[in-house]
Amino acid sequence: MSQVSFRVSSRLAGSASHSATPRISVVIPTRNRPRDLLTCATSVLALDYPNFEVIIVDQSPSDDGEKLLSTLDDKRLRVIRTNSVGRSRGANLGIQSATGSIVAFTDDDVTVPSGWLNRLAVVFAREPDLGVYYGAVNAAPHNPEEVLIPAYVPEAYRVTRGRFVHAAVIGMGANMAARRRVLKQVGGFDDLMGVGSSFRSGEDWEVAYRTLRAGYSIVEDPETPLTHYGARPLTGGQADSLFMNYLFGHGAGYCLNMRKGDLGAAYLLVRELLLSTCEALGNIVKGHRPLGIRRILAVMNGAWSAAFCKPEPSSLTRALRAEKEQTP
Repeated sequence: MSQVSFRVSSRLAGSASHSATPRISVVIPTRNRPRDLLTCATSVLALDYPNFEVIIVDQSPSDDGEKLLSTLDDKRLRVIRTNSVGRSRGANLGIQSATGSIVAFTDDDVTVPSGWLNRLAVVFAREPDLGVYYGAVNAAPHNPEEVLIPAYVPEAYRVTRGRFVHAAVIGMGANMAARRRVLKQVGGFDDLMGVGSSFRSGEDWEVAYRTLRAGYSIVEDPETPLTHYGARPLTGGQADSLFMNYLFGHGAGYCLNMRKGDLGAAYLLVRELLLSTCEALGNIVKGHRPLGIRRILAVMNGAWSAAFCKPEPSSLTRALRAEKEQTP
């Protein structure tokens, strides 16, 4: 069994010095949100970090986003147009094209604060075995009685090691970063996971699991939060579907790794189902609604769907193999 450990700190002080500014590649997968994309890219290009590039992976059928981005006229910005579908495939294409030692990911409906990349440089410098970084994401001002905007703010700076505590690690792909060499080592994002794919969600969660399994740590950091504008109406089922899709992807991610021979993933899946079952039974005994049953069903449905899907190498792994074969 792999080692399990936590380290919690109330604050991580410091800022990136000019002599310690690793190149960072900011990857933004996008589809059909050109104006949101322009706002996002503008906020990233306004950063004062001295050594970064922005890679837009545009999976939209039209070139509206590319046309709007051309008005920025910034050499740090690259746009990759692709017919591929799915956030994971877009992210993998960004990793493949990146030149930075650190790859940072955000979404096209997000804006970033001035110190974002400086903060990443500080954290990655301090944590030599860091594989995946999860940063804070605030919800933009909204009416919580009408819409849901997903957000994530950890209570404290925390470092986690050991895949058997993975269920305790929560983060959002809207503020996520990783060492490029680690992403290549673990195979990048699974193409079957995430928005626009067979298993709908959970691509960031699943790659973090494989990163822990490979012996690297995960950091959750409350400092320098990004702002998320992606609102889902509470009526009509959009907000509910978002949560259920996340749980569906959770079950699928565990099962995909089980099919690759990972018994640890089987243990974690069973543990999660048992905990949810106990929660539901406890609510029934107390005379409350059996909250937890829908969670169990969503996770089980995801696992069942993945049980009949043959795991294949990711698009990043296939691209890296092709590059290696072409190298004399």
